[in-house]
Amino acid sequence: MMIRLAALCLASLTLGACTTTVGGLPVRNTPSDLSQCPDLSGAYRAQGEILNRRGKPVADPDLNALLARPLAVRDLSQAPEIWRDAPPSAVALSRQDAAWRIETVNGQGVTAAGRLPLLNGAADPEPNEVPYAADLLSRTNGCARGKLWIATESVRTQYESYTAHSHVGVLAATPEALILDLWTERRQIGLLPWTFVDRSVTRYRFARLTSPASPAAAQP
Repeated sequence: MMIRLAALCLASLTLGACTTTVGGLPVRNTPSDLSQCPDLSGAYRAQGEILNRRGKPVADPDLNALLARPLAVRDLSQAPEIWRDAPPSAVALSRQDAAWRIETVNGQGVTAAGRLPLLNGAADPEPNEVPYAADLLSRTNGCARGKLWIATESVRTQYESYTAHSHVGVLAATPEALILDLWTERRQIGLLPWTFVDRSVTRYRFARLTSPASPAAAQP
């Protein structure tokens, strides 16, 4: 069992050498400069559309669900019972000091709020709060080239099988919409002596419900 886990770690390091980009940014060793953060403030439709994809998309175009999982925004609940009577209709983003506040609402007044501290490329010292305690290994984020990026790593084990998931989401705002480019990599090792690797890149678009708060929000 330990040999298989070591093999998975080795495969992760090998794949880390691959050069891959999403939203114009590298998915490995992504740079960060908080002076290059975008203005994403505003409200957007929670249900969006897939503009293009390579590979199988990781999830439907639901902004609340994508931010909660796989991007693991702190405290952003996606519990089904919250949205039992009506699904999320809007997601609002606002900058508060060194963090983004993200609030999701539906047509019946139900809300869920999340907080994304700006880490500037540093690792989140406490990535394992509920509901991610079982599998989330790392989480970080930063800004580059007028975009906000979020990266997460998780591992799940089941008997002789190990599955590692890596996600990098890149967010940018235009006058009309919020654009989310999501890169996903799944690495799995089981009883066979080799690793299965699946990768996908999906571009999502979520229409803007409010005008940009500043000229910075209009940058592509």
